[in-house]
Formats: sequence, structure tokens, C-alpha cells
Amino acid sequence: MSDITTSASARPEDKRASPRRPLRCRVKVIGPKGTLNGESFDLSTGGIGVTLETQLALGDVCTVMFAPYRDGSVKSVTVSGKVAYCMLSTSGFRTGFQFQNVAASTTTILNSLVTSASSMPT
Repeated sequence: MSDITTSASARPEDKRASPRRPLRCRVKVIGPKGTLNGESFDLSTGGIGVTLETQLALGDVCTVMFAPYRDGSVKSVTVSGKVAYCMLSTSGFRTGFQFQNVAASTTTILNSLVTSASSMPT
């Protein structure tokens, strides 16, 4: 009998709507549990993966802020994100945020970050 929690088809990462790229930077999340600090592990134009010390509930809507360094400057992003998954790992809670109501100017920044993320330092 297969354990669904370890089945590859059950992983939240398999349900992504857009490709993700590795991205390591500090992230601030403001939501129902207050202000939380974390670190990103990947990014797409549709969402971001963040490791947090606190568990969030599925569906929680938060403000997600991060500012990776790229092309000699910091690219600041503030966007609304809904918790798509939150699972315990050895480094904390791996939390996936699905971006919501993204402004056109923010989409431009996200596209730029995702296209260049493979060359960014971690």
C-alpha cells in the first residue's frame, strides 16, 4: 500500500502553474500570525516558496515582501499571497504562496527575476 504523503504525485510542487527557479533571499510575511521573517527557496511569476519558523493555515492571505539583489540593484517586491501549502521540514515550515492581484509593474519585476534567477547567487 502506498503512503499518499510520500507519493510523488501528492507533493504540492507538482501542482505548480508556472515554472520555478531557485531564489535565496530574506522574506517578510505579514498575516494572521503577525510579522514573520523567513527565507525564500524558489520563485515563479505565480508564487514564492518560503521557509518560516511558524506554521500558517492553508488559504491564509498574507502580504509577502522580498528584495533580491539583481543586476547591481535591489528589486523590491510587495505582493499579496495566499498560502497554497505549508509543511514541516528539517529547516522549518516550507510554505508556498500563490500570488494574488499582482500589479503590472510587479509582474514585470517577477518576470525579470524568474528569467535571471538561475544566474543569481544563493
